[in-house]
Amino acid sequence: MYVAICATTKCILAIHICKNPSGAEAVKCLSLATRDKTDIAIAAGAQDRWDNYCGLSFVSTDQGTAFLSYQFAEALAALGATHDTPAGATPWLRPFIERVFGTFNTDLFQEANGRVFSNPAERGDFDSEGTATLTDDMLAMMLARFVVDVYHNRPHEGLNGETPNNAWDRLSRRYPMCPPPLPKDRRAIFGLNVRRKVRGNGVLVCGIQYRCDQLDQLFLRRPDDEHNVKVRINPENIGTVDVLIDGMWFSAKAVGGGFDGIRMDLWIAKVRAIRQYNHDQSLLKRHVVLEALADIRAMNNEPFLLMDMTPFGCTAKQINRAEKSVFLGLEAEALSSEEMEKHFVATSFKVNSAVPEAAISEVCEVDQQPECPIIDDEAIIEASGLVFHGTGHNG
Repeated sequence: MYVAICATTKCILAIHICKNPSGAEAVKCLSLATRDKTDIAIAAGAQDRWDNYCGLSFVSTDQGTAFLSYQFAEALAALGATHDTPAGATPWLRPFIERVFGTFNTDLFQEANGRVFSNPAERGDFDSEGTATLTDDMLAMMLARFVVDVYHNRPHEGLNGETPNNAWDRLSRRYPMCPPPLPKDRRAIFGLNVRRKVRGNGVLVCGIQYRCDQLDQLFLRRPDDEHNVKVRINPENIGTVDVLIDGMWFSAKAVGGGFDGIRMDLWIAKVRAIRQYNHDQSLLKRHVVLEALADIRAMNNEPFLLMDMTPFGCTAKQINRAEKSVFLGLEAEALSSEEMEKHFVATSFKVNSAVPEAAISEVCEVDQQPECPIIDDEAIIEASGLVFHGTGHNG
């Protein structure tokens, strides 16, 4: 289990459960630390918000292989964070995070079924495997509720009796926060890479057409060649992807829109349900796409939100597997912007407009607890896929 903590306020910024430690799993923990996790807290049944997040300016870890991997170093460099790795076998140089694991052990897992204890001598003849009953979702729910409702709201000895939430609110008003990555940056840093063939209508990923001027020009230059491009997609939001053309990344939006804010795992699950009833259907008609998107936005997506804390989050391998099974020969019929907007207005769905360019440079204060705005990808023009932020004072 990877856990990220703010050393100043003692707030838990992220928890990620994994089967095996790796650089990719450690990067997923960084992804959670840099976004608002209130949706995960609500999915776990917590009463308080989990809005402790920010950009990263300094990260300290142990010398595990995951933290020394190129993938983890690349993500930190893209976030603009300095990486410090104290000497091995010196847990006192990482006292804050080591103490958190001790707190979980004594306050949360003391009565948990299947407990394995700290060592075999302490476990004795207790049958850990025989008494195990917790699933990954149940474990994630327990951790989220404990952190959000208990740990963040009780007096902390390291803060002279102040709660971590109060310390976060107090210090975030006094000192500027390191801004979290923008949506385009999140795709560049935490996105999943797949390869897709360039067609006359762009690229097709899981039945969705993505198109931009650069893709059209590439197809016109090589109409007879089977040209593949690297596509980078953020499974948290499939409304826009990035495509690599001639060494540069360009943003390509879903044709007709409507997919902003939709999670990849929700889209896959919905289309799989549709194909169970229409296994011979190769094209999702307009009304089917509209109904599917409406159901996704209205459905109870709590189990999918909790997956971000478990080993079963969406991966590039799962996307490719879904293309060969769920989306084999399937293509969603493109919708016009007017048709999509009319549908959302008619069903009382709110369509967020692009944030003005001047608002991009503003840093939201934590005490105001604003909703995370949808930033127009075109508002940021960059030569490469990674944005290097300056060093901040908090985080």
